[in-house]
Amino acid sequence: MKKFKFTLQTFMKTKKIQESQVKKKLAEIMRQWYSAKSLAEQMEKDIRDMQQQWLMKLMEGTNTNSLTQYVYCIETLSKQLTNQKLLIEKIEKDLALCQDELKKVMGEIKGLQKLEEKQYEEFLYECKKEQESEIDEFVVFQIK
Repeated sequence: MKKFKFTLQTFMKTKKIQESQVKKKLAEIMRQWYSAKSLAEQMEKDIRDMQQQWLMKLMEGTNTNSLTQYVYCIETLSKQLTNQKLLIEKIEKDLALCQDELKKVMGEIKGLQKLEEKQYEEFLYECKKEQESEIDEFVVFQIK
């Protein structure tokens, strides 16, 4: 009896390797997103803390030079936070693109798997026909 071999097995293997690579890429993008998000949250906390300290210094009647330094620090942190949020948006776009790429590759693999199943069913049908043919020949040979 002959052995089943999927005609597009090499292509299937290539697609599975591609899927693995896209999953690794997706994991790296997710790691970057979590890291960037965490940094943005820390910056927001630092800004709130700095604003709180500024208010306390203002109530204490601290000189304007000290208060100006707080304002400068708050403005600098706010600009950095804005840049961090832009980075997060870029990472989220990359994440969406990578997810789309993964969906596409997984869809291609699913299509190949269906094709493999269909080819296997055809293979089984051909094997059954061959067996029936051999049995018919054997029966005809026995009758003669």
